[in-house]
Amino acid sequence: MQQTYLFFIFLALELVHSPSGARALRFVASSDVSKGQGPVVVTAQGPVQGIYRGSANIFYGIPYAEPPVGSLRWKPPVPKSPWGSTGRTLLGITLPPACPQVGCTWYTPPRGCINVTSEDCLFLNVFTPLNATNLAHLSVMVFIHGGQFTILSGASPNWDGEFMASQGNVVVVNFNYRLGALGFLVTGKQSDSAQGNYGIMDQRLAMTWVQKNIKNFGGNPDEVTLFGQSAGGQSVALHFTSEKSNALFKRAIVESAPFALPFKNYGAAKLLGDYLADALGCLREHMACLRNASADQVAWAAVKVAESVASLQLLELFEPWGPYVDGKEVLVQPIQAFLTGNYQRKPVMMGFTSEEAQGFVCDVWNRTLTVLEYKAVLLATFPEHAAEVFYMYPPLPTDDQKPRLVTLATDYLFGCATKAAVESISHSNSPGSEPVWLYVFNRTSSPAGWGNVTFCYWHVCHGAELTDRENKVLPGISHGYYTVILHCYISQHATNRTSYIQYI
Repeated sequence: MQQTYLFFIFLALELVHSPSGARALRFVASSDVSKGQGPVVVTAQGPVQGIYRGSANIFYGIPYAEPPVGSLRWKPPVPKSPWGSTGRTLLGITLPPACPQVGCTWYTPPRGCINVTSEDCLFLNVFTPLNATNLAHLSVMVFIHGGQFTILSGASPNWDGEFMASQGNVVVVNFNYRLGALGFLVTGKQSDSAQGNYGIMDQRLAMTWVQKNIKNFGGNPDEVTLFGQSAGGQSVALHFTSEKSNALFKRAIVESAPFALPFKNYGAAKLLGDYLADALGCLREHMACLRNASADQVAWAAVKVAESVASLQLLELFEPWGPYVDGKEVLVQPIQAFLTGNYQRKPVMMGFTSEEAQGFVCDVWNRTLTVLEYKAVLLATFPEHAAEVFYMYPPLPTDDQKPRLVTLATDYLFGCATKAAVESISHSNSPGSEPVWLYVFNRTSSPAGWGNVTFCYWHVCHGAELTDRENKVLPGISHGYYTVILHCYISQHATNRTSYIQYI
C-alpha cells in the first residue's frame, strides 16, 4: 500500500447567501474539450474537466446528487442523473457554493470563508497527484468537514486537498452536505414529513459516489480512509458504527469529536422543528408552507430558534441542529456503540487537542471568570454531581478560573469519552485484530493564522492541528509531525497488533 501523509484539516467559513434554487452547471461540448486546458476524467454521470494547479489535478464542483430543492427539499438525496449521453463535458474548474448557513465568522477567522451559498449545494471536489492515471490505484482520503452541523463547507480553501494529494501521493475527496434545518429538520413521522438526518444521508451518498467513480481518478476504492474533524469527526464515528456505511471505507480517523454532546431523541428534534415552523409563520407539520420559504429564510429562522429555545438541554445548545437517533440512519449514540462493541472492526485513529475548549470558553467569558461564577457553571452543567466535579477540578489559586474551566471542558466534551472509546475498542479487539490509535495534539499555535482570535495565540485550540491551502499547518506546525502519524497509521507498518492501545 502506498505510503501517504495525514494532514488534519480545519478552518471555518462565513457564507454570503445567494438565491436558493438549482445552480447552473457549466458544460462544454465534449468535442471542444482540450486536455491541454485541464485533465478530463469520465465518471458514471459523464466526463468532467478539471484544472492543473501547482502540483495537483483538481476537479471542483462535481454534483453527486440532484439539487435538493423544491419537492426534494427535506427528502433523501437522489443520485445525480447522467449528462454524458448529451455529448457535454462538465467544467469542474471553480469552487462550488456552500450549503445555506448563517454565522461562520461569528466563531472563526474569516479568511477561510466562502462568499457564495446555494440550496443546490451537493457537490464534491477531487484532488489527485499530477501523475495519477486510472491505473494508479492510489490510496484515497475522504474528508467530512465540521462546523456544528450548521456552518462550513467541503470547498473551504483551508482544507483544500492539493497539498495532501501531491505530497502524500493520494487521491483526496471533500464534499458538501446539507446543514442546519435544511439538513436535519424533523416535523413528524408521516411520509411527507421532514424526518431529519438528511445531512447524514448526503454524506453516505457522497461516499457511495467515491466507490463508484474514484478508480477513474486513479484511486483505489478498496483503500479509502474516512476522516473528519469536530462535527465531521462525529460523522465519521457515526458511519463507523453504522452497518449502512460498512462497505464505503476501510479505515477511519476521528478528530476532535465532542462525544459528550448527545444526538437528540425524536421528541427533542420534533420540538425544534415545531419552533422552526412557528418562526416561519407556518402551521406545524405544514410542509407546503415550509417548502415555500426561501433557503435563506429557513437558515435565519433556524439560528433564531436555536438562540431562543430555552427548553433545550444545556449541552444541546452547542449543536442545536444535527443528527438525531431515529433507529434507521442513527441507531444509537456513537459513544454508546463504541462502549458496547457495536462498531465495525476496522483500523481507527481517534484523538483531540490538549486545549479543545480554549476558544469556546474564552469566547463566552472575555473577562475574568471568578470562583463564584465557576461554581455556577458546574451547578448548571452537572446539577447532580457538581460537588464531585468541583473536588476533581478545584479552583486555581488565581483570580481567573478560565484555564481551569478549559481543562474541565476539554476533558468532559472531548478527552474522557474519546479515551473511553479507544480503551473499549482496544479491550474488545483480540490480539492480531484491527489496530486502534489514540493521539493528543499538544503543540501550541503561533499567532499566524488565527487573525483576531487572540485567545488562541500560543494555545492548542480546537482546530490547531489543521492545514491551509498555502501548505502551512495552522499555525506553524512542522509537516514532519504528520508524516510520522500517517506513516504509523495508513502505511500499516505496525501490523503486529498487540492488545494495548498504540499511542501517537
